[in-house]
Amino acid sequence: MYLIIYCDKKPKELGDIDSLCQSLQSKKGTLKEQYIKFCAHTEGLTIFMQPWFLDAVCGSDKWAVCMDIAKSGEVNGVLVYHFGKKWGFNMIKMPLLTPYMGLWIKTKKDGKFHEINSQERSVLTNLISQLPQVSYSSQSYPPNFMNWLPFNWANYQHQLKVTHVVENLGNSDSVFDNFKENTQKKIRKVSKTICIEKSDDPQIVYDIYTKIQKRYGEEMSYSLSFLEILHQEIQKSKAGQLYIAKSTEDGKIHAALYIVWDSTSAYYWLGGSDEEFRNSGALTFLIWEIMKDVAKRGICRFDFTGSSMQNLETYFTSFGACKVPYLNFNRFHNRFLALLHFLMR
Repeated sequence: MYLIIYCDKKPKELGDIDSLCQSLQSKKGTLKEQYIKFCAHTEGLTIFMQPWFLDAVCGSDKWAVCMDIAKSGEVNGVLVYHFGKKWGFNMIKMPLLTPYMGLWIKTKKDGKFHEINSQERSVLTNLISQLPQVSYSSQSYPPNFMNWLPFNWANYQHQLKVTHVVENLGNSDSVFDNFKENTQKKIRKVSKTICIEKSDDPQIVYDIYTKIQKRYGEEMSYSLSFLEILHQEIQKSKAGQLYIAKSTEDGKIHAALYIVWDSTSAYYWLGGSDEEFRNSGALTFLIWEIMKDVAKRGICRFDFTGSSMQNLETYFTSFGACKVPYLNFNRFHNRFLALLHFLMR
């Protein structure tokens, strides 16, 4: 038997996001405080589940948590979500610069398979039932979660996405041997003309990424000030580092990558090659040097955080990265919005 703590009453339809904010804030002294304590004493959570990260990317009043708590006080599962408003509709959506949202289920190690499965199903069903009913909901969860059935039973649609992951970073020789031969040659060649440095200036990577977005005909969805605030929080928590690749001849920056990490994984978070030096090979060399550097921290996994673009898939797999699936769940509660979404597609 479980004592279920609800993050919010489940309304038929939320008329105003401010009402949702006020309702959730009334629970802040209960669920959020419990969640913060839970994060402080629980290993294996992704950086994207940490309260300080959620405060930075969502705003402290725009994220909430559902929790399944046993009578003993032990946490059996948590589901974190970000809510806001778009086009006048209340939504649960993915925050900026967040590849995976938070979902954690306690793993039961002992017992028969059907008992373990039953417990996970029960916890998931309880967590999903606590989500507020908004016009549209869409969240992606980490690759280690594949149990989509409880969401399906709750009328969510699921979409299979793919990220690319390099494992066992501690064995650098083996990792490098698994690179595509052309990638190995490029790294050896570029290492003679490019040096790698760490930087504390997020504007470098912001400017480079702005140019990349412009090439694809897209506008930046966040400001430099937003990134600077997030950068400060990441540095305070010692959870990431900006790396740059510079020419040894003239000091020009060819590529920049901001990497964030948790206890098990490093994530390709933000960056790329400067448009002027797209073919210099500096980004390839930079990624390899970053892999070696994060391995020194005891991190064994490098996650490219996914892309369905063919050229990026080819590039990521040249590092010996394996395809790893992850799930996105979405649901429309508003028929007009569902029709609008269908027509836009």
